[in-house]
Amino acid sequence: MPRSWRVVFFTPCQARMAKLLVVFALTTATLHAQRIVMLRAHVELRKDGSALVSEKVTVQGSPFLERSIPLHLSSGTNSWDREIKLISVQDSGGSPLAHQAVIRDGQLVVTVPLPSSSPEPVVVRLTYEVRRAVVVYWEVNSASFTLIFADNHHWRVPFDQVLVTATVPDDPQGGLQAYLNSSGEEHGSVVDGRTARAWRDNVPAGYWIMLTLSFPSRMVHLPARDWLGQETVRELLAALFIVAVLAAYVAYRRSVMAETRPLPDYSQIVIPPPPVGKTADGGSSLEKSDGDET
Repeated sequence: MPRSWRVVFFTPCQARMAKLLVVFALTTATLHAQRIVMLRAHVELRKDGSALVSEKVTVQGSPFLERSIPLHLSSGTNSWDREIKLISVQDSGGSPLAHQAVIRDGQLVVTVPLPSSSPEPVVVRLTYEVRRAVVVYWEVNSASFTLIFADNHHWRVPFDQVLVTATVPDDPQGGLQAYLNSSGEEHGSVVDGRTARAWRDNVPAGYWIMLTLSFPSRMVHLPARDWLGQETVRELLAALFIVAVLAAYVAYRRSVMAETRPLPDYSQIVIPPPPVGKTADGGSSLEKSDGDET
């Protein structure tokens, strides 16, 4: 048989490897084609420490949009859990979009299918509420708010431009600061009264994008359950449990000792004789002399 007519046969193992290589190549090409053309976000902080967030995400070259919002944050020795309520997922015209919202790996993951046939960028509007969004540092009279837009663990796509606007409930009197970090690098921001703006251009895939606001703690009035924090509540409950166990143990030991302690045996008590010249009742004892007559 001529060489050009030969049929090449693959073993089952080689066939599986070939399929994996094809899938990997297609996935890599798709990921390189996906990108966020623009991310515009507006954050409205409230007096009670919650925040209303509106995001306008313009996606190109992707069959879906995946937005992951952390439910647990930590800063130094402080850590706290947040509640996130998804309000709406809409297109550019305000019509609802089909989506799926699940909690996975400590994050609220919102997945929105997009028309893959459209070569034009697609706009998705997300609106959600973040409760227990603010952490207060009472020792320095300062508070902060953190929101993560991208990290290196989830949907890894490049961002052409990121623009975030945030407003605080009261006049910070010069105490408002905004930082938009991207993998440890701080980028442009400007503060004007109660409004802060931060931006970043050309963020590579897999880079962190995190907004941090710092402002005076007097601007928020957190409920007790929020400013205590779940970690503090757990520590207090653990301390109270230990104190209750110790108190119960001490009470038990006292009751056992009271039951087993022997009563004194008064029959064994020796009463000493009265001294000479004294009676038992304390009176005088008169002795009769030889010269006395009866």
